[in-house]
Amino acid sequence: MNQSSAYYQLGPLREYFEDPGVFEVRINRYNEVVCDTFEGRKIIQNDSITGAFIDNLTAALSSANNVTRQMINDVVLPDGSRGIICLPPAVIDNTAAIAFRKNIALDKDLATLSKEGIFEFCREIDSHKRELDDDDLLLKELYRAKRREEFYLLRYGKSEPLSLWEKPGQGKRYSPAPCSKPLAHRNA
Repeated sequence: MNQSSAYYQLGPLREYFEDPGVFEVRINRYNEVVCDTFEGRKIIQNDSITGAFIDNLTAALSSANNVTRQMINDVVLPDGSRGIICLPPAVIDNTAAIAFRKNIALDKDLATLSKEGIFEFCREIDSHKRELDDDDLLLKELYRAKRREEFYLLRYGKSEPLSLWEKPGQGKRYSPAPCSKPLAHRNA
């Protein structure tokens, strides 16, 4: 099965994937869809979300991703959205835990994000390091002074567009694209 067929198999979930205001689609129980939207969380009764639908969806997405169906299935949809499908015995019998995180395109530079006030929501976290070097102390100073653009430029070395990602229950995060490994600190 190809990725286009897999998208067709989304059936009653397609409307949520096509809604630009929805960024996450979840199924926690039969007959119910939970959508995280820019206006907040919506719980929608949907009688099409049955055990048979979930079985067919899991089979279609596993096939489209060339993976063997298991109790925990990581899948990618045709548009690049990522999903996880958990089935018994990883969850309680006659239930499922399914989550799809839609891709959200964001192509803004640091200056634009700063002007829009996005960094006002940043918060400081404790470092795992026991001692901070001079670069770390400078980063901490820039952060506390709310000089976010300078902070990101020093930390990541260039003003690239940022990727939007989100951790469940913790809100939106912005990180430099690609953020697989941080650039080395500059020496003062």
